[in-house]
Parts: sequence; structure tokens; C-alpha cells
Amino acid sequence: LGLKPVVVLCRYEVVKDALLGHSEEFGGRPEIPLLVQLSKDYGFVSSNEKKWQELWRFTLSTLRDFGMGKNCMSQRVQQEAQHSVELLAKLKGDMGPVHPGPCGRQRAHNSLMGYVWSPDLAAAWKSTQTILNPLPTASLQEKSSLENMYSNEDLVMSVFDLFGARTVTTSNVLVFFLLILAKYPHIQAKVQEEIDAVVGTGCAPRSEDKLRMPYTNAVIHKLQRFCRTHMENFPWMTAQDIVFRGHTIPKGTTVIPVFYSVHTDPTQRENPKEVNPGHFLDEKGKFRKRESFLAFSAGKWMCPGEALARIELFLFLTTLLQSFTFQ
Repeated sequence: LGLKPVVVLCRYEVVKDALLGHSEEFGGRPEIPLLVQLSKDYGFVSSNEKKWQELWRFTLSTLRDFGMGKNCMSQRVQQEAQHSVELLAKLKGDMGPVHPGPCGRQRAHNSLMGYVWSPDLAAAWKSTQTILNPLPTASLQEKSSLENMYSNEDLVMSVFDLFGARTVTTSNVLVFFLLILAKYPHIQAKVQEEIDAVVGTGCAPRSEDKLRMPYTNAVIHKLQRFCRTHMENFPWMTAQDIVFRGHTIPKGTTVIPVFYSVHTDPTQRENPKEVNPGHFLDEKGKFRKRESFLAFSAGKWMCPGEALARIELFLFLTTLLQSFTFQ
């Protein structure tokens, strides 16, 4: 890539071997000059390997502590999904040639920010300063560790990275879903039938409904396999010299895993580019997981927002399809 050697990993077995079988050897990350310049070397794109590794660990544990993917977040996503329905209903079907991405980004952003500003939590906060305290407090607790190497600037930039990556990626994936379902109306209709059967018309979809909606879950997984996001092929770097599948890769080599090649690997499924949700259903029509599904990466650098992203995609899609048909 330019003047630097790059190793590109393709197909499921190869990428899995690197992600899970050699996570330490492929556990580095190359310096990306533009991102380092924009972030002033703070946050996840820091060139200090030890610092961003600790930031990543801290982020994962803190998101879990703050309820990421739990009922409190699910309720907020439900509210934002309903707001999207109200907004689209005002158009009375006359949308014209518009791109719904900005609206989707706003709703995805609000679903997270709404948790921070929810009335239940606001009652417990007595001043503007305390509203700003949750993440810094968690960060200060971490600073008692001798291994800590990050500052408040790193914390702020990490939050900025998470908001930017999550809201843009989620909204883009949702728009992609709607476009594909408009192209395949028979799949859209079958999802709507399942929504009517499980949720009904008088209730809003809930995250718990997903367990009783195998076809919808299969559609989401199938469409995620086709959707390429700007975060998908984020580069790694070899942390040490390694002989990988018969090839010697020196320390410091940039490595790019191509997840689209994983999801369209003909060795893992027949007709991989066919839009067939049945690939994620067993013979009884129940949802089945596929090891080769790596939409959120895997292993050491798995997406920290996976739980929330899964809730958002399910609730936004089912709430919209409960009220509208996209053509």
C-alpha cells in the first residue's frame, strides 16, 4: 500500500486463524498518519500501543458496567425507533428521492445520548458537573493502577471515536437493509408477517421478541454479511515476526482482514452472494448461528458496541416494517 508492504487476509479459515489462532502475533496496530494528526495522537488511534490496548480494555469493561446491551438501553432504542416512525408518517408516503442516512444517524445518536440524559438518571444528578462525572469517574478509578498511561484527552477522544463509529455505521447498515428489502419485496413481506404474528399491531417490538422471530433474525444476519462498512477492514499490524500458513511475515507489517471475503466464501456456503435468509435457519425453521459470521470481527478486537448494535438493528428494522412497506 504505497511504499509499505501489506498482507491482505481473505476467506474464512485464513481470517479465523489470524483472529483466534494468532491473536497475539497479529495484535498490533499500524500508525495511520491522518488519524493520528486529527486525533492529536489521543484515543484509540494513538501510536502508543500499550496505551490504546489499555484504552480498549477499559472501554469494554466500562460499557458493560454502564449497561450496554441491557434493558435500560433497549428501552431507549425503542423510543428512538418510534420517533423514526412518527417522522416518516408525517411524509404520508411521499418521501421522494431522499437519503434517510442523516435521520438514521440522529436516531442512533439519540439512542445512546438518551440514556445519559434519561429522566430517571437526571433526578439523581444535582448539578451540571455531576452530569459530566460518570465516565471520568470510571477513568479515575482506573488511574489507581500503576499500568495506567492515558489522560482525560484520551478519554474524550475515545468517546468521540465510539460515537462517530457507532452512529454512522449503524445508520448506514440500516439504510442498506431497507434498500435491499425494497429490492426483494417477498423477503420484506415475510418479515412483516412474522412481526404481525409475534408482536401484533397494537404493541411495539421489544428486544425479547427476537428469540421468537427466527426469520427476521436470519434476514438481519444475512444482510449484514453483504453490507460493507467503513470500519470493516481496519488494519492490524504484526506485533512480532511470524510464520503464518507457510509465509514469513516480519514484525511491523500492516495486515488487512477482508471480512466481505469471509461472508462470501464459497467454501462456507452454496451460492454465497444469493440473498437467502434460509442459510441461517435449520430444517425446523429455527435460527442457527454460523461460525463464519464475523460482522463484528472476533477475538481480541471484537467490536465493543456489538450488543447495542444488535439491539438497534433489530428494533429499528422491525419497528419500521411494522408500520411501513418500503418500495
